[in-house]
Amino acid sequence: MSEQVRIKGRTGEGDRFLPQEQVLAGLIKLLGEGRVDDAVTIYVRCAVDIGYPLISKVAGDPKLQRLVANMLYRARDFAKAAMVCEALEENEKAAALYEKAGDYAMAAEMYARAGNKLKSAEMYERGGNLSVAASLYADCGLPERAARCYQRVPDAFAAGKLFFASHKDKQAVELLQKVEEEDPNYPEAVVLLAQLLARNGYAELAEKKLRAAIAGREIDDSNVGVYYALGDLYARLGATEKAKEAFEAVLGHDFNYADAKARLDRLNAGGEEEHLPRSDLAADAQAEGVGDVAVGETASAEVVGMDPGLAFLKELDLFEDMSLDDLRALASVAEARSYQPGEVLIEQGAPSEAFFVLTEGTVEVKRVDGSTETRFATLPAGAHVGEMSLIDEAPTSARVVAAEPTRALALPTERFKELLGSRPALALKFYQAMATTLSRRLRATNAKIKP
Repeated sequence: MSEQVRIKGRTGEGDRFLPQEQVLAGLIKLLGEGRVDDAVTIYVRCAVDIGYPLISKVAGDPKLQRLVANMLYRARDFAKAAMVCEALEENEKAAALYEKAGDYAMAAEMYARAGNKLKSAEMYERGGNLSVAASLYADCGLPERAARCYQRVPDAFAAGKLFFASHKDKQAVELLQKVEEEDPNYPEAVVLLAQLLARNGYAELAEKKLRAAIAGREIDDSNVGVYYALGDLYARLGATEKAKEAFEAVLGHDFNYADAKARLDRLNAGGEEEHLPRSDLAADAQAEGVGDVAVGETASAEVVGMDPGLAFLKELDLFEDMSLDDLRALASVAEARSYQPGEVLIEQGAPSEAFFVLTEGTVEVKRVDGSTETRFATLPAGAHVGEMSLIDEAPTSARVVAAEPTRALALPTERFKELLGSRPALALKFYQAMATTLSRRLRATNAKIKP
């Protein structure tokens, strides 16, 4: 006996009870006649879910499957529409529908089948499978996005290494120094950290980090790279004897390691390396052996990067309910930009490509009408402009130009939206804050125009 299906009546009408098979046959008949709207109406009024039986009934008939998929889509039953498209091997459509349904794991799988690696990565990220997302982002040539995923895993080494490759030194230093000594990746992390420190003017600390990593340990396959890095650092600081000692240690362990022999030969012949900026270490290392670390000494002081942009974000009403972690996530996608007087931050009539927080200087907000410019606001440091670009892509209503040498923190629209897409809780806070901000502005405007 066929199961009974209750179909809710329209306002003022009673409900009807019909056998499930009759309802399914009726839907298929309506679809065959092109009466999709009628089929959708009946489908959404069914008090029980008949989607699965309907999908099963049309299995193997591609024409009917497409009709049913269209009906399910119009009924906003996106997950089942995706299932039908998957059965039809229309993977890109299935992926988009699974995404719309919020099933990010299935969306990721379907995008992967369709060959869309980037969208697959985005879906894995939104679904919380961060390691897979990071690997796919790296394959797509997007090391920063991969690094941010590893940062959230958390995998400090993988994230730090990718930030290093992206020349995001501040983030790389912060993460690489979190790698523990017990981690097999610790020696490589120390080498990368030392390179970052040296190229940013902290050669002495770089030397201490490298020396500490090998203190009390015999050279072996795991740490030979640290000895090589130490030789490289000394060579570029002009500390030739120290460099020779390090390269000789490398060659004593592995005579074919990298270009250690060629570099030692060059030093013995009086050749010079490309030098780092000289420091106190460079001046004194030859004579006094500055930087030698006694056995057991750890030289573990961390380098703390200061982010002045974070302070500006923290003071904005728009972000007043954000946690420190939220603000750091926002700051991680921000860019420091500089503008000379007259340079345009936002052009009237074009979508703004970023949200700007002014950190120094002032800007003028102007309305342009042909060749006429009318200034109607001057904004100081601490103000923000372009926030509507984070909501939509509508053309802006005014031009914003620097009135004097100006610095700003820019949150590029696309990167900001990617961040919100990967962090739903942060997105909820942001849109709630935006709604509150716009509500305050509307009330203020209404108060001004009240008779």
